[in-house]
Amino acid sequence: MAMLRLIPKLYQRRRSLIHLHLDMVVIPLMARLVGCRRIIVSLHNDEVYWATWRWRTWLHFIDKVFSHYVAISQRVKTYYCETTGISPARVDVISYGMSAPAATLQTRRDLALADCDFVVGFIGRITEQKNLNVLVDALALAPKVTGVIVGGGSALPTIKRRAKEKNVRNVYFLPAQENAAGLMALFDVFCLPSKWEGLGLVLIEAMLQSVPVIGSNAGAIPEILDDGRAGLLFDPFDANALAAQIEYARTHSNALRSLTAHAHAYAVHHYSIDRMVQDMRRLYTRNGATYL
Repeated sequence: MAMLRLIPKLYQRRRSLIHLHLDMVVIPLMARLVGCRRIIVSLHNDEVYWATWRWRTWLHFIDKVFSHYVAISQRVKTYYCETTGISPARVDVISYGMSAPAATLQTRRDLALADCDFVVGFIGRITEQKNLNVLVDALALAPKVTGVIVGGGSALPTIKRRAKEKNVRNVYFLPAQENAAGLMALFDVFCLPSKWEGLGLVLIEAMLQSVPVIGSNAGAIPEILDDGRAGLLFDPFDANALAAQIEYARTHSNALRSLTAHAHAYAVHHYSIDRMVQDMRRLYTRNGATYL
């Protein structure tokens, strides 16, 4: 039903510049069929399935519909261009603009955490992509550290079972909750151990709150962390490497403060809402928008 309601909206705006997101099949075809001729599409992820021959064939075909592309990170742009053969000149990198999440009203005591605990936390969807098995395994090697995993998702039962089987007693699971990003301020370190990421919004949320970050060196994570100058990096398939970075963060407070200060400044500069708006305005103007 939502798709059917969209058709007249697209038709009314067929002479305008249309900016689409996420869907690469139905909505682009609908927009073209109703007469839209200037269509920009945003690429939000480096989807693994895009590399299959069926999707490569489709994406090459649907390219004729699009005037231009927006990738949310250099990683997404590079992956899409290499996968499809699209010219890099047809893809602009415009990352999200963000402001710091609202501060939480909760305290460590509310989460059953002590002020003296060194807390490594994760917040987000608990899926295979997020690779939380490696965080649980690293926590098993770091008994002086307290782990907190906040969220829900298809992989949650597997992660809990792994923690139980390995007798990892220093990890706590909290359900998904409103303003979960604000909880990051209660962590000593935020960890994102993903196998791949098109961007990683939670990294920017942590950086804007001056929370130190440990991230895997997969996907766009090194790009967001300024190639290790704004956060510690590790191999996403190496629990020992993650445990070593956690221990470094726990025992090198001065170095961590310096890293975090750079991360905050980097996030404020590169991921501001004003910067995103200005970049979008320039892109729209180049593609024929005259109403801005």
